Amino acid sequence: MTETSFYLAFSTFNLLLLLTTSVILTNLYAKARQLAQNTSLLTELAVQMTRIDRHSANEVALIAREISSDIGRLRQLELLEGSH
Repeated sequence: MTETSFYLAFSTFNLLLLLTTSVILTNLYAKARQLAQNTSLLTELAVQMTRIDRHSANEVALIAREISSDIGRLRQLELLEGSH
């Protein structure tokens, strides 16, 4: 094997390694981008769930106030009926 053939083989091997590394890095970059998008979507979903939870808590509080008010009215009616 001549020296030129050796360098040619070595250079070809290095090019193949470079190509393989490039493919791996490209795949990793694509996965990192996808992960970033998924993280962004999950963050947005968490924000929306927080809004829904807040809204639900407000609705439950409103219903509780209405029930409490209704109970108060029923007690007043019972007192009025009891006094007649």
